[in-house]
Amino acid sequence: LHNEGKIYGAFPKHLMEDWCGFNLVAPITHPVPVRAVVPKFYGFYVPTDEATDEADEEEALLQFKYSKSYTDWQRMSPILLLEECGKPIVSSEFTADARSECFSLALRLHYAEFTQGSFYVRNILRQPGPLTVAPSERSDSTPSFRIIDFGRGEHWPYQLEAAHAKNAARRRATKAVRSTMDVPTKEEMERRLAVEEREEKRDKPILEQCSKSWWESRDYEVRKAHSELEIRDFNY
Repeated sequence: LHNEGKIYGAFPKHLMEDWCGFNLVAPITHPVPVRAVVPKFYGFYVPTDEATDEADEEEALLQFKYSKSYTDWQRMSPILLLEECGKPIVSSEFTADARSECFSLALRLHYAEFTQGSFYVRNILRQPGPLTVAPSERSDSTPSFRIIDFGRGEHWPYQLEAAHAKNAARRRATKAVRSTMDVPTKEEMERRLAVEEREEKRDKPILEQCSKSWWESRDYEVRKAHSELEIRDFNY
């Protein structure tokens, strides 16, 4: 739940806002409606004591994790407050347009550098729409869709940050012992440069693996969405 709250907090506003009109979302070759991709996010709340600084979210989460209430989920569990978005879809009852619209939501999520991590039809909700009109004027013939459940979600900047942190930790652990002299000797400077070059070479595979893993997860999710939504071919 903590990861889901973090992902929702990172979503840009345009993924939650309702729009009118159509857009081209490659590789779909025809226009699809431009609507919100995910539910509106109203906050992630964790129980804390009165002494906790409300502005320090990370500290609040840490205190909660090691508190007695962490195991007492029924009494004091975190709350993820989201917009109500309807019921899970049944893709077998969909038209080709509805399938491509749902597929476009996954693509737009990827373009915003997010993956959902568990792309099943049960994680796509449907309700009468459009939501830009009064409730009495909404209809199932113009549905509104939302992708939910980001407990396994990933965000590329977070992945990259973790890779850099891993490199930084390794660098600290293998940091060369520097001379106590204010001005290093020629030999010491050469040794420092050699160590730096070696560390840069060690950084590269970790960053490359991070990038590879990210693109593989995106590609897998595209194929998963294609299968779950029963899209027959890629000639949209």
